Amino acid sequence: MIDTLPGRRCASIRCFQHRLAGHPTSESGPIEFGWADGTWLTLDANADWTLALSTQPWVDPYAGVSVAEREALAQEVGLWHQAPAPIALRRLVGQSVASVLPEFNEVGELVGLKLAFEAQVVAARVVGGEVVVEALD
Repeated sequence: MIDTLPGRRCASIRCFQHRLAGHPTSESGPIEFGWADGTWLTLDANADWTLALSTQPWVDPYAGVSVAEREALAQEVGLWHQAPAPIALRRLVGQSVASVLPEFNEVGELVGLKLAFEAQVVAARVVGGEVVVEALD
């Protein structure tokens, strides 16, 4: 999957954050890249603190529950919300991926990914069980 990314043009970016009722919203969370050819790359954290890659758009795990169930979940486990992408990431829309550099832990598991676009590099890494995404200079 990683090998097919160079040359793809970014058409959209969606970021997601978690919020437990009464607590601040998380600063990190899954990120979804929509490519101009209609395909997707979604980056998220696996339970074992490795980086999860998916070719599907991100799906809210509680999308099908009732309003009452969502209210209970907000109190018990928190809910996911789409968040505005930072300006540095929004600038990637229209740019193509030039190269991809995976990062592995000491046992060879994928824990990070650097996507070099035409004018910006984006790093996604699992830190403390969450995906942290940042634009690099």
